This record gives sequence, structure tokens and C-alpha cells, in this order.
Amino acid sequence: LVSAAKAVEEVVPTLSTWGGSWKLIENKIEGNNAIVKIEVPVVVFTDDLQVTIATQENSEFVKLDVRSNSRVGKSDFGENRRHVVQILDALDKKLKAK
Repeated sequence: LVSAAKAVEEVVPTLSTWGGSWKLIENKIEGNNAIVKIEVPVVVFTDDLQVTIATQENSEFVKLDVRSNSRVGKSDFGENRRHVVQILDALDKKLKAK
């Protein structure tokens, strides 16, 4: 759990979108969960991304729940989906390297 949260924390500053670099807002562990909150700049707007990491009972594996939300507007033209794919790809690369 802690190593997965640390991996998210480490990849966030390496990611960027149209508006600039991603910013880690919060990384906290609550019981069997870790919640990582991220701000993602998109041109003149900011999107919110949250990664929830949960341990699986009697398992060495963790479950990731990644959510990206726009703060304003009715349509995001697929940007939130791209945020989710971008962080999952970055985590995949980082964790495969270990």
C-alpha cells in the first residue's frame, strides 16, 4: 500500500498536459486505503484527479481506483479519460522497472 502510494507520488511531477505539470495536492493513508489527490492543469481550467489505493484481503496485490473530474463545463472532449490513461501508463512503466 505504502509503496504504491509512493509510486503515484513519484510519477505525478513527471506528468504534464496542455496547461502544464501535474501537482500533487494530498497523499494520505487511512486504514487499508491510500488516497492521492492531484490537480491537472488543462489550458485555462484545472481538473481534479484522485487515485484510491486499497489493499486486498489476504493478498499482496492492491486495487487502484482512478477518477478524473472537470471542475467546470459540460464536456471535457475526452480529457479526463486521457488523464486516467496517462497516469496508469506512467505507473505501469515505473512499476515494471522495479
